[in-house]
This record gives sequence, C-alpha cells and structure tokens, in this order.
Amino acid sequence: MPERSFMEIWSLGSDEITWVEGFNRSSRVWAAFQLRFFRHHGRFPSRGGDIDDESLRYLAEQLGFAVPDRSDFRFGRKSARRQRTAVLSLLKVRRATDHDREYLR
Repeated sequence: MPERSFMEIWSLGSDEITWVEGFNRSSRVWAAFQLRFFRHHGRFPSRGGDIDDESLRYLAEQLGFAVPDRSDFRFGRKSARRQRTAVLSLLKVRRATDHDREYLR
C-alpha cells in the first residue's frame, strides 16, 4: 500500500470541520487532532511522542486558530475522553458484540 502524504493524513474535509465546530473553541484543534490521528493510526494518541507539532500547526491553520501548546493536551482528561467518544460515534465505531464475534468465527 503506498504511503499517504502529510496533507492526505491531516487535511480536514468540510464535514469534519463542521463536526469540529461542535466543540468549544479551546478544544477544536485537539478534537481535530484526535480524529485525524485515529483515522490514520486506528488508535488514539496515548503518549507525548504521538503529538506532532507540524500536524497541530496544519490543523490549527485549517481551523483558523492559534497552534495549541502540546503540553496542554492531557490524555486522561475528561475533555479528551469526550472527544474520543465523539470520534468513535462520528466514525460509527462500536464495541464488538457476541454476535459480531460469532460471525467472525
């Protein structure tokens, strides 16, 4: 599978920008970051090394906000957990049921 470009990974679609606007202004860049990170990696950021300054800068530019300080993001904070729940809902990701597991067998 060919490597995806930076812009493919971190560019927000119009539907994603609309989704991000549902968050308070101070958390929009972080919500966008978690969304695009999850889309690319299939998981949420979980450590400081997951946060890339260039991607934050690009997301903030798209949204018209200042670049947040990477130290402002707390992985276990309630707002970060709410953002992750919202990302999963947007992408229609849910926990596997017994029926799902049986189907896979």
